[in-house]
Amino acid sequence: PTSQPIAPIATAVAITETPLPTNTPQPTLTPTPPAWDNPANDRFAQTASDWKVDFITLDQTNTGTWQFDPQMFVHPIAFVVRQETAYLLDGGRVLRIDLSQPSPPQTILQPGEHIAGVRVQEPLDLAFAPDGLLVLDRTSDVYHFNGETWSVDRYDRPIRDTSSHYYVAMDGDKFAVNGRYLLENEYNYVINYAGDQQLALWSLPEERAIDISATIDENVYVLSNQMDSTAGQVRLYRYTSLIDNFRSRVQIDRPREIMATATAVYVLDQAGARLLALDPDNGNLQRVYQLPPDVTAFWVDPTDTQMILAGRDRLYFWQQPERLASISGGEPLVGIQPHDPHSWDQFTDYQLPVGINLSPRDLQMPGAPRHYRLGIHAGADLYWAPGTDVYAAADGTVIRSNHNFINPSAAQFDVWRAQVNQLGYTPDDLLDQYRGMQVWIAHEHGAVSRYVHLSSIDWTLVEDVPVAKGQFVGTVGNTGSPASIISTEEDAHLHFELWLGDHYLGQYLRPIETREWLSRLFGLE
Repeated sequence: PTSQPIAPIATAVAITETPLPTNTPQPTLTPTPPAWDNPANDRFAQTASDWKVDFITLDQTNTGTWQFDPQMFVHPIAFVVRQETAYLLDGGRVLRIDLSQPSPPQTILQPGEHIAGVRVQEPLDLAFAPDGLLVLDRTSDVYHFNGETWSVDRYDRPIRDTSSHYYVAMDGDKFAVNGRYLLENEYNYVINYAGDQQLALWSLPEERAIDISATIDENVYVLSNQMDSTAGQVRLYRYTSLIDNFRSRVQIDRPREIMATATAVYVLDQAGARLLALDPDNGNLQRVYQLPPDVTAFWVDPTDTQMILAGRDRLYFWQQPERLASISGGEPLVGIQPHDPHSWDQFTDYQLPVGINLSPRDLQMPGAPRHYRLGIHAGADLYWAPGTDVYAAADGTVIRSNHNFINPSAAQFDVWRAQVNQLGYTPDDLLDQYRGMQVWIAHEHGAVSRYVHLSSIDWTLVEDVPVAKGQFVGTVGNTGSPASIISTEEDAHLHFELWLGDHYLGQYLRPIETREWLSRLFGLE
């Protein structure tokens, strides 16, 4: 049985194929990669002991390493393998890696490219279906790669004010050739679709959805996070029904990914430091793995015969210690990266500019889709009463304050909407208009904070004026937002952004990671 839809589902567009650019990487090999250490974690060992299961520490005696050039990939958020080819998602780029021989990654998709006339904005997840690789964009679109060409599998950028769904993960149906599962965390549901047909849809508990994994016997495992803590939970569904006898009884903390095989359900938690193997029938703990440093994504063969993990510029091969290589070449990332944990370690003395906590809704956090303008949200929405004082998040210097901003008319919004609809995304100049009255403050180490939709700005704040942490900046409003044509109070909130160079904090991260990073930055943990 299936339930009725709880949010609008877009119809897929006609598919046309875009050929893959050809650029064959040339490997340069050094036989031995750098050494790495992984001393046993007492807490992880105690968990295994309490459950009377094996505790396995991956180290160089049991795990092989491929070391790539610096900044080749710094914080992978998805990693899948088919036969001898791996696909890795990092920095918004989809990288292809030949596992049959050590070779540098090849970039096969990245933001700004076009597939069948659709502009790729920010890939968020990878999955395999029987007919090829699937890529979920933050805009909710899905792209398909058959090994040679790209096509649009599902176009989901409706330009409707009521569209507020947020797909955060996906998996391919292992049984139906064209079936795909999408995990939604605003209305809390799973949809199984094929082409423009909805095969099934069912509701989930009121938790923060993180990841999904389907098996060939049509079991669907959903990994979620409790709304008020970092604790995780796994639930099993079969034919849209919750299977009550499955319980993930072991404590899961800071979960990241889930992958189910015939004999185990693997959960990556502790922000990537630990892998739990659960019994697929009842959820009991089977094994505890302590992973190498910097692991953020993993893959396990469906038959449980091979495990590969992706970390910072490295692939780790469990139970294959002989697989050793240092690999030069490829296209590394350039400059400071917003998804590099080290980039934000130095920012420790920030405060929220209004209020005392972040929104519990991921749709109001950086990286969420904005369907009304076919784009992506670059900041955190902090809802407080219109006219509420807004304060500087840290010491800095004003680099922009548009005191003379004139709010657009309804006709102007219609013109912008038509332009966005024609382009299929929000260009930078229009996005700046949508921000309305705003103040930008430059801080140490290259960070810039932006205070957006203000109803007023402190008249003393002009370019080059120094600002102290906690200093009054302006007041909460709704300028620049479509709601502003209704009244000055409709949907009033502070839209707050943090930037490093050309990137916002939250870009190229999983939604759960964005929340954790912001909580740590503002001392909310």
